[in-house]
Amino acid sequence: MLGSLLEFGDRSGRIRLVMYLSGDTLMFDGLRDIARRCPDIHLAVLHVGGTTLPGGLVVTMDAGQGADLLDVIRPHRALPVHHDDYGVFRSPLSDFLAGAARRGHGGRILRCRPGERGRSAGTPGAEPCPGAAPDGRRGRVSGCPAGPGQVAGPVTVAG
Repeated sequence: MLGSLLEFGDRSGRIRLVMYLSGDTLMFDGLRDIARRCPDIHLAVLHVGGTTLPGGLVVTMDAGQGADLLDVIRPHRALPVHHDDYGVFRSPLSDFLAGAARRGHGGRILRCRPGERGRSAGTPGAEPCPGAAPDGRRGRVSGCPAGPGQVAGPVTVAG
């Protein structure tokens, strides 16, 4: 299992952003510890490509497992990544988006194409990624409960 839970704060020590990076992992019971230890994740960056090796062995989360993880950790926002970078991915983004929506997570999902940038909501001059949806969800960390003075800085998705 890979993955990281990061906390970002200011000089006062106040935590302003909690980000979970799934890394290349599979859904298993141990991931429930993340929700238990950190019940207020602002942004989850989920690798959901369903890497499948010859012979059919799935070695990274697919769409269904990504939706399962959303059920467990319930982040304020989730950004799906690493779903179309290589030919061994067998789980398209559309499957994840549909599965997440069916489970009531559609409003949590951010979409940002590789290389697009957005600033977190509350940052002076914050701009959504180019081509953002009217609700501004594409590439923005919006709805983060940190309030005024939220984490300043770009959220970048690299290819």
